[in-house]
Amino acid sequence: MRSGLANVALSFGAIFLGFGITFLIIGLLGVHFGARPSLGSAGVLALVGLVGGAIMAGGALAMGEKSPQ
Repeated sequence: MRSGLANVALSFGAIFLGFGITFLIIGLLGVHFGARPSLGSAGVLALVGLVGGAIMAGGALAMGEKSPQ
């Protein structure tokens, strides 16, 4: 098992992506079951989680390919 900054960033990116997907599902279920369709707290958290996780995971993958092994 290897460790390093790229693997740590990839792990945190995956966690943020997971939280983003979870909050997106919660928001969509809320809209489906009668909540007002607006970007409330679940929508903003989903957006932040998905964008932040994608940036973090993509950067980690780019760092991992360039690092010597």
